[in-house]
Amino acid sequence: MNPFIANEENRKMVEGNIIYMLRSFLSNSSFEYVIFDWAMDREEIFEIILRELKDLDFELYKIALTCSEDCLYERIKSDVNTNIRGEDSIEKSVERLRRYDELNTEKIDTTSLSIREVVDAVKNILSVLEE
Repeated sequence: MNPFIANEENRKMVEGNIIYMLRSFLSNSSFEYVIFDWAMDREEIFEIILRELKDLDFELYKIALTCSEDCLYERIKSDVNTNIRGEDSIEKSVERLRRYDELNTEKIDTTSLSIREVVDAVKNILSVLEE
């Protein structure tokens, strides 16, 4: 959906799609890990999704990828410059970034990390949590 229209009907549709996809992957014995990446800046979003998956047996590791406000601005500005996002997305994203501090998650500051370093940091958190 482009542009995404933030209303109740579309929010419910997106939640339903995500729950369906997660349930499908988590129920499939071919997968040892399912890494789900979505911007969840409030605990209630986790609760909505997890409530619908409570009958499944899986281990949950919550990791938030964050960065500095300056870095976020630069990353989103490049999307704005290529018309992937609207100008208003910068302010909204910076506002959401501040809420990540309140989440009950492991945090990785990606400001100066390469993609490989972010992957290694995630793997390190998972290996520590699994012990």
